[in-house]
Amino acid sequence: VLQVGLQITKNKDKYLRLLDHLNKCVDDISNINFINISSQDNIINYIDNLDILHCYYIERDYFNKASSKLKWIQLGVAGVENSLIEEVIKSKVIITNSSGIHVGPVSEYVFAAILYFCKMLNEINNFKQTKNWTQWEIARNSVQLKNKTIGIIGYGNIGIEISKKAKAFGMHVIAIRRLQKKCEQKRFVDRLMPISDLSILLNESDFIIISCP
Repeated sequence: VLQVGLQITKNKDKYLRLLDHLNKCVDDISNINFINISSQDNIINYIDNLDILHCYYIERDYFNKASSKLKWIQLGVAGVENSLIEEVIKSKVIITNSSGIHVGPVSEYVFAAILYFCKMLNEINNFKQTKNWTQWEIARNSVQLKNKTIGIIGYGNIGIEISKKAKAFGMHVIAIRRLQKKCEQKRFVDRLMPISDLSILLNESDFIIISCP
């Protein structure tokens, strides 16, 4: 029987909903035993009997107690820097992360924030509260996104998704990527530039998004 440790949530109801979803996704769970690990601190109590572990970061204290059974650790985060300890790097345990899980929520939040200010949503709410509706003032001071320039510092998965949404608004997109060697045009970005061109991005952008690790 495959022993799978899930350190995901302390909320029992959420865990049971997740387990129900897993049961629907797996054709045959008769040979799988899911173990609810309520917190990071409790992993050490189960690690020596696990084949697979889901957690949020790897600690030396419990990793060194793992048996040879442990084959795979799935991290529930995108960043793995703090988990790549020497013991992990030297081991044969497969480490995977959750790269891409923040792409949708973060990119949507970016435009929620931009539109909040451009469309003066706070002022609109104030007008509602005071019953003083001066719509022409809103019309004069609100900003349209079309033809505005958005600068993205860090053109990874999140940066790419932001650029897609920006193009849907008719915006110009310029971006900087750390390993970019020369300025070039991509599908969703008008100019993808090396980090040496940071000053150009700062000077030309109406909105600046930092999506670096």
